[in-house]
Amino acid sequence: MARPMVDVFSVTVYPNSWPCEVYGDVFVFENNDPNTTHQLYKRSLEHAEVIYEAGQGLLLTGLDIVLSIRKPVISILLKDRAHDNDVVAKGNVLLDSTTDNDYEQGKCSVVEGDCGHVRVNYIALACALVAEVHVGLWDFPKQTATQEDSKNSILASGTIVAHHAKTYARTTWDTWSTLLKVPSNQSIPVVFDANDEPIINLTRKLLAVPAYASLIIEANTIEEVTNKQFFVGTAEFRAAQGRTHSSAYYNCDELQLRFISYENVFLSVRWREPFDLQYQYSPKEYLTPQPCFLSQVCEPGDCLLEVFSVFLGRKNDEDLSISGTITVSYGTRSLTIFERDDNNPDRLVNGSKLLSISSPGEQADREYDRLMGAVILGERHLGYCVVHYANFDRSVRMEVKCILLCKGIGVGFANYYGRIVAWSGMFDYTSDYDKKYFRKVLFDKPEDNIDFIRRVASKKTEGSFPVEHTRKEVELSRSYVVMPICYPFFIDVDLYVSSHFGKGPVEHLQNTLQFQLYDKSPMKIQTEDFDIIIHMESKDESDDDLPLGGPDEMSE
Repeated sequence: MARPMVDVFSVTVYPNSWPCEVYGDVFVFENNDPNTTHQLYKRSLEHAEVIYEAGQGLLLTGLDIVLSIRKPVISILLKDRAHDNDVVAKGNVLLDSTTDNDYEQGKCSVVEGDCGHVRVNYIALACALVAEVHVGLWDFPKQTATQEDSKNSILASGTIVAHHAKTYARTTWDTWSTLLKVPSNQSIPVVFDANDEPIINLTRKLLAVPAYASLIIEANTIEEVTNKQFFVGTAEFRAAQGRTHSSAYYNCDELQLRFISYENVFLSVRWREPFDLQYQYSPKEYLTPQPCFLSQVCEPGDCLLEVFSVFLGRKNDEDLSISGTITVSYGTRSLTIFERDDNNPDRLVNGSKLLSISSPGEQADREYDRLMGAVILGERHLGYCVVHYANFDRSVRMEVKCILLCKGIGVGFANYYGRIVAWSGMFDYTSDYDKKYFRKVLFDKPEDNIDFIRRVASKKTEGSFPVEHTRKEVELSRSYVVMPICYPFFIDVDLYVSSHFGKGPVEHLQNTLQFQLYDKSPMKIQTEDFDIIIHMESKDESDDDLPLGGPDEMSE
């Protein structure tokens, strides 16, 4: 499944003087776990890399993990052997500067030193898969074989590079990554053993690729003995999700492993699950489950699916009017979480990407207790859709009511705007991406789309209307959420309400409320004129009259 990731394409060197022979370390660590590091580049003093021109990229060795968008930090310490070991670059870069429209935008961070600087070129991908690249031999070309300890080998040199075929970025950005770069005077042996598959040892083999795009690999290598082309060509591999089917691309099978053969040489790309490769520190390790009260024993709970959001990506974030349906199917049952016709489309304007959906709360039997993303491609590459969801192993379905209480009597109207979101304490939500797309939106009204409540009450203007014509309570939303057993559940309220449109003071109701499964009493946020009251109540799946709630199901 797709996940938000960061990919470092290159670290380019800009020395102040020549010659320049670089050595040192570049490694990555998680800001929340600085003791665990992963090597990206390492050169000893004896094996310094010669820099021939300004902007030359270091030969990165790649990572055995991929970088999720949490708080990855790249740490650099590089020195110049040719200038008394002066520091070319030293410092840390936090690869976490993404905002709403920064995904798929190329980024460059500069790290300074005493005798130069380097540039870290990277990109943040909202929904990406991991490509694992292998290059090797089908058959050994005997005419160039040399015998060495019962093993055959050939010497090869040249370059193998990779880049993304297409993204929806608003600006052009080169996404080239070097997988192999071997000068002709430093040829590497490709060993052939009858008992083993001959593989070229790439300096980098893991790449993050947008789930809707393709990976293009270009090779230009020669065999040293005969000075003939050994592996030359270009191949394109479309990203493949293991559990997602897109009818728009039915003709492209979703194999997890794909091969392209060039005579004696093969090139394969295996599409890996990001979860298999990312450094994982489960929030369960440091979030202690809260004790369940009443019986003091957690109930078994159900296996339930929560759809947090549906993200719609497109070129230049142009305004759209969306109609159609999104249906969740399980066995013989199906539930519609989005349905709009041409007369009442969902409008995505000003870069907005989230569709207004309701929650299925349906049983599921997939991977549990992970934040997941599935990408569905559009026709003619016009856009793509990302469904953010989680399968909870032991959970209950809860009904959440958000009530605005107007105190006092007698004002003509009130207006309100803001946002109410909910999430489980099972996850840490370190990433801004997770905060935006993996939390349940219960209520969302921007300031430029204020709702009005006619004839609500205010203490400050009592007597303007008879009591029988005022309204004390307004249901802002009624939604259904999935709550994992034995973990706290949080609801964040950030609401602005005023009792006089354009005249009266605006009251800000803001707080984060924490609920436990067996909490029976509603929680409240109070101001002088208004209260927000949150009710949570468990709902059995057998309730036949249980509708699908969502932030758009509001009443006055």
